[in-house]
Amino acid sequence: MRNSFLVVLVLSGLLVQLQGCKRKTPADNSQTSSNRPIQAATESGIEMVQIPGGRFTMGDKDEIDAAPHEVVLSSFYIDTYLVTQEHYQR
Repeated sequence: MRNSFLVVLVLSGLLVQLQGCKRKTPADNSQTSSNRPIQAATESGIEMVQIPGGRFTMGDKDEIDAAPHEVVLSSFYIDTYLVTQEHYQR
């Protein structure tokens, strides 16, 4: 149960950080031409969406402890819908 809480916490933090960052889109973007996210379903029927990897600048020049720096992420899959503790335990 502790591990599931940590996973949810880390994913939530990552999404919050990505939302507030000035993302740089590389010129050679490898996304599909229709710009639709790649979707997949697990054996248990959970719908997931692939988040493309990329680079972005995270931080704020006005903050002492959060100087702007470049972050590189690999692509990853994330659940399409919010996962509650009850759903996770099932």
